[in-house]
Amino acid sequence: MTESFLVHRSMRWLRWASLLVVLSIFGYVAQDPSVDPNGGSPVGYALGGVAAIMMFWLIWLGRRKRDYLSDVGTVKGWTSAHVYLGVALIFVATLHTGFQFGANVHTLAYILMLLVCLSGIYGVWAYSRYPLRINENSRGKMRAALFEDLKEEDRQIVRLSNQLGEEVDKVIRGALERTEIGMSYFDQLTAKDRSSVQLPDKGLCSNRDMKTVAEYLVKHLQNGDNADEAEALQRMLTLMGRRARLLSRIREDVRLTELLRIWLIVHIPFAFAALAAVTIHIIAVFIYW
Repeated sequence: MTESFLVHRSMRWLRWASLLVVLSIFGYVAQDPSVDPNGGSPVGYALGGVAAIMMFWLIWLGRRKRDYLSDVGTVKGWTSAHVYLGVALIFVATLHTGFQFGANVHTLAYILMLLVCLSGIYGVWAYSRYPLRINENSRGKMRAALFEDLKEEDRQIVRLSNQLGEEVDKVIRGALERTEIGMSYFDQLTAKDRSSVQLPDKGLCSNRDMKTVAEYLVKHLQNGDNADEAEALQRMLTLMGRRARLLSRIREDVRLTELLRIWLIVHIPFAFAALAAVTIHIIAVFIYW
């Protein structure tokens, strides 16, 4: 079994990160009680220096992952360190502030750093949870293969709809054309089905999970007296049911994939924003303090 980066080298980086947190807490508690804890105290400067070095190093992971010829550790080892030291950074940076916050660039740098670290924690959780669910939902198929299955279902439905009369054929083809899969990012995250169908007696109606067109076909089946048409309608209902289930799997695949990737929308841009804010914070400290 492949070793997870979380347990790489018997959790070596978890032990180092834990030691760093313990030393930071000890230094914070043991500092001169006559001096209010803040970023400008000796301990505050030390913790701030460590936090700044950690931030610059943690951001370097993106560069290291693409340096395939590097012999400085393994990508798995760097990732393990990135995760555990990223969590430790929350404690170190918080102690550096001395719990003193205000409407300034220093607090902004801290908030951005928190957003980066917390989004990273979500990313670790997501990658431990969603890949398995994606594989189970798609049954091992890539999304392109699912769409190929959908095209085949549609071809069968269109061939059969030619046997059901002009009105029914028009309704069925319209239902296929008005099928929607994640037209907006919100719809993708919620697997919202905004499909619709044009019915002769009701106009444009919601066709969520193909239920409306299925009810329309059932009504025709109940009112019809042609055995051949009834058989064709039964087959069409079966195909529509299969199509609805396949569409549900595709929407769930899109939803889970986006939930897996959404943390990157925050993590990477905010990492560079935090780096810029910390740089300004450091410059401001040396100039004005």
